[in-house]
Amino acid sequence: MKQAVAVAALAGVLVVGCGGSPDQPTITAAKALTQVDDYLHQTFTAAMKSATFTRTKSDDNDNSSCVATGTDSGFTGQVTAQVVYETATASPDLGALRTYWTNQGYTVSGGSTYLDAYTKGNYHLSAIYHADQHKLDVAGSSPCVWPGGTSPTPTS
Repeated sequence: MKQAVAVAALAGVLVVGCGGSPDQPTITAAKALTQVDDYLHQTFTAAMKSATFTRTKSDDNDNSSCVATGTDSGFTGQVTAQVVYETATASPDLGALRTYWTNQGYTVSGGSTYLDAYTKGNYHLSAIYHADQHKLDVAGSSPCVWPGGTSPTPTS
């Protein structure tokens, strides 16, 4: 049961609303996935050097949160790229993580077992420590993007 709650909490962390006009060109979903992974690897290298992380999720086709502004439905056809890593640890140094993200200019919130950050490009990064499992999940997701970079052309 605790694991199901943790997975649901992490999934909630990764939800990103669709901002701006959904008709505007974006980077591709593959490039967004690379960017998310880059943000996370930069984090690991700078703030969590001694930890060994294992990727548990990598998805560049999640359309669950890309809905028309102000609605809970009306999917736009856009997707988010999401990556999740985990590491076994008895006590993670989330203070170092907070300091690194803050020094990068990210908007950071959270406490001793959870951090949430948004980059200047509206990528969402998070860290959740599961004390009962001695596990730290560090995740990232992109803003909504078009899978191929542009809105699909209507067919007639």
